[in-house]
Amino acid sequence: MATQQMAMSSRPLVGGSFRLIDHHSAPVTEESYRGRFVLIFFGFTHCQVVCPRALSRLLAVLERLGPPADHFHALYITVDPERDTPEVMRTFLEKAYPRFAGLTGSRAAIDVAKRAFRVFAERRPDP
Repeated sequence: MATQQMAMSSRPLVGGSFRLIDHHSAPVTEESYRGRFVLIFFGFTHCQVVCPRALSRLLAVLERLGPPADHFHALYITVDPERDTPEVMRTFLEKAYPRFAGLTGSRAAIDVAKRAFRVFAERRPDP
């Protein structure tokens, strides 16, 4: 029982393992970013207002940090993997948000990442 409690208390409250694909089609896991600070934002490329505004703000913060921002790896994890292929993510990010690496994968892989980071997202029809 004590061992189980120790294992549970050393587990992070948010975050965990994931196996995704970056916007250059290379496989990545949480280990790919070990040793650096990681800024993670979940969204989708077809988002019209909220995601671009949030990404712009995060990009501005990183730019204001100056050289210390080089210690951060900014990740944009899609919640819409059916539409956000590596190519779509690359086109979306390289134009306006070049500091971000886009991560996508199968629906199951994205669901694992969402659970690990306690993210809720649900696709709804756009009227």
